[in-house]
Amino acid sequence: MGLSTERYEALKTVSTRFLTEKDYGFKETEAAMAAVFGNDHSSIEAKAWTTYWSVLSIAGEAMDRNEAYTVPPIPLLDGSMPDVEMADNNSNASESQPTLSSGLLNSDAADLQRERDERKRNGNQHGREKNPLGRSFDELMASAFIERLVINSPKQMKPMYHCIGCDLGVRKNNRKCNTPHMLGCKKFQRDFPGTWSKFKDKVFASGSQVASGEADAPALRLKKRKLEDPSLGRVPHSWCHSYSVPDRSNFITYNLVVEAENAMVQLKTLLESFIHLTLSFDGWSSRKSDEIYTVHVSTPTRMSYMVAGIILTGLSTTGETICENLKNLVF
Repeated sequence: MGLSTERYEALKTVSTRFLTEKDYGFKETEAAMAAVFGNDHSSIEAKAWTTYWSVLSIAGEAMDRNEAYTVPPIPLLDGSMPDVEMADNNSNASESQPTLSSGLLNSDAADLQRERDERKRNGNQHGREKNPLGRSFDELMASAFIERLVINSPKQMKPMYHCIGCDLGVRKNNRKCNTPHMLGCKKFQRDFPGTWSKFKDKVFASGSQVASGEADAPALRLKKRKLEDPSLGRVPHSWCHSYSVPDRSNFITYNLVVEAENAMVQLKTLLESFIHLTLSFDGWSSRKSDEIYTVHVSTPTRMSYMVAGIILTGLSTTGETICENLKNLVF
């Protein structure tokens, strides 16, 4: 059906002020979209204008960075986009501001693939300046993601970041959040080996700095109440009563393995200090006729610890066989 002439002109009037307002005239844009379409943006016309504002905001960003920019053609009354030739003849389009072709008016998979192919040809040059619009800038993450602006509502536009290797989209281009995906993305590793290698080296270098004490370990996403849970200290304490548990706020750290090894060394020393040490075995057969034994260590203080389970498959059950397996478990 298309829009009425009155409503269409209202949207056009707002669009002429979009790039001249400091905040892109978001309030006026929101008011106009609400007056024309209400809360229902499912129509062809509403979708066309939503896409138009999104592309226009990209032009505004480029203008703020003093880069060359293009102005998209205004949607027609029926919600369709004019051809390039039609847009060039539009009296509202200046010669110094050429319009975008309709093929660039979307950020779908085809659009992302075009930029992906372009980056393969130019050595993954993302073309973004450092600190655009005052935001923090990560050169490595800019190389690993493709940025697009999307409109969640007529009131707000937000960037969406897509993995350079696949179509994964995330709201934040944050190295802390996106590192697990980037290290495991096979397409990223295959199609952009140079960038992937830099990413991997950067992550591993960060880990080496933490291990050597040159940098602090990154904060873990644990609630405070979990760090204060006394059960965190009960495990090593049950192994060895003389073991000194570190401060619980720093217990789960990058050197947790070292702490566990220290506890096991002290446990071994504790067990060897007892003159009377009893080892007990409980055995039974499984459905596959494997002989299974559970190994328990009992101390003179009547404290019993289950060490492990031993499964003997195709082995003769002798004291020598069991002791050999026990030696591997305990020591």
